[in-house]
Amino acid sequence: MKHDQLVGQITDEATGLGIWWHYCTDSRHCSGHPGFPDLVLIGARGALVAEVKVGDDRRSLRQVRWADRIRLASLRYQLWREGDWNSGWIQKQLREIA
Repeated sequence: MKHDQLVGQITDEATGLGIWWHYCTDSRHCSGHPGFPDLVLIGARGALVAEVKVGDDRRSLRQVRWADRIRLASLRYQLWREGDWNSGWIQKQLREIA
């Protein structure tokens, strides 16, 4: 599975659950500190910020620093992989915030 396919499945599920989301296609082209996570998802019962990885992809140091900063701010952060979709873990987390 490719990165954009997994993000598409996640955002389709989120939309179906009434969750608002923002997808940053490439944080290197956005304003602000580099390494910003892929997805911000906000539902009626909560919010989370997620980095999406497929295959052997690993987070960059900048992405790890963002994750640390997000957690320090007491926000919910997730690192999601395609196995998390296949197991239903991502869908469960989306339902929790919907």
